[in-house]
Amino acid sequence: MVRALLAGRKTQTRRLAYRDTTTNRAGETYGLNATSWKRVQPGDRLWVRENYARVGDNPDDIHACPDLRVHAYYAADSVVPAELRWRPSIHMPRWASRLTLTVTAVRVERLQAISEADAKAEGYDWRGADPYVPCGQNAVLWFSGLWNTLHKPPHAWADNPEVVAITFTVAQRNIDHG
Repeated sequence: MVRALLAGRKTQTRRLAYRDTTTNRAGETYGLNATSWKRVQPGDRLWVRENYARVGDNPDDIHACPDLRVHAYYAADSVVPAELRWRPSIHMPRWASRLTLTVTAVRVERLQAISEADAKAEGYDWRGADPYVPCGQNAVLWFSGLWNTLHKPPHAWADNPEVVAITFTVAQRNIDHG
């Protein structure tokens, strides 16, 4: 989805709306009267993590990246050489981030309540340039397939879980630089 952010196609994301719960010693689960989505509010700025490689990890970095101001390569850019030591997005430090999202709206809804326009805002490539999007497929059908690749029961599309729909603007800069 990083490529969709860079291309300006992705301006929304959906996340499961977990209710904060705890379990007592008897095994009973009870709510704490709060939901996880309340942690993200309009105006919040978030930094995007993506698969990356650090400049300096490879002996040929000076040839691959003569601009010494660059400190990371990004897998979404299809960088050469392919022999870079790629690190998973979960380990990306804040300094290496190049995309900042500013939250403009947050709402809770059922997953299947997504509109065609919202599914397009999830990154749908209507031009058919994305090899994972069959030409002519509607955006909601595409999104349901994408969701099912990321989530299994009891959170799959057919289960229609409660989700948090987060709308944002994208800035192509590090969160700490403006």
